[in-house]
Amino acid sequence: RSVSLSFFLRLKNFLAHGSIVRPHYSFYEQNPWSKLWETGKSPLKALEVQEVIEVTSPFKEAGLSCVGLKWFEEVMYSVLNFSYLLKVPHGLSVGRLNDLLFGPSDGVEAIDSPVLFSSESFVNASCIQSLSLSSPFPWFDLSSVSLRNTPLTKFFSLHPRLQCHLSFVYRMSMLKKKVLHDTDGCCGH
Repeated sequence: RSVSLSFFLRLKNFLAHGSIVRPHYSFYEQNPWSKLWETGKSPLKALEVQEVIEVTSPFKEAGLSCVGLKWFEEVMYSVLNFSYLLKVPHGLSVGRLNDLLFGPSDGVEAIDSPVLFSSESFVNASCIQSLSLSSPFPWFDLSSVSLRNTPLTKFFSLHPRLQCHLSFVYRMSMLKKKVLHDTDGCCGH
């Protein structure tokens, strides 16, 4: 683990760039899910298989996920960096994320009243105070997001049902089917 971390930091310094994401994947040979990757399919084809979708789902309970929890944070901050490039006001960026992640999903809902993101979910209060209503979020160093706890880390830890909902949204977005076969795995319903 320390070797991969030191390599990651050296790469960041060598490229002089902060938009490098450190992968957080775990594969265990004794895990029955590991056989799914031996199908000889491309990664894109493999991600069409429901079992692969399940094992790559962030926030997956029972340790079956091969994707680390930091992965989803990195994705969220990457989206906010894209919003920065487009000069989208921070409040509108958060609203769009909420629409995307908590809007109707073909009539299937994981949580009736989810906790929605706010600007404070992503940055500290002093940063929010320094932004005008028309200002975008600041540019986020994704390398730092990868290595440190962020306001989003804390937000996720305070709202475990939100984690379940986002895992459900991920799985629903990856499946071409309208209804998940295993909806019992979502939020205890």
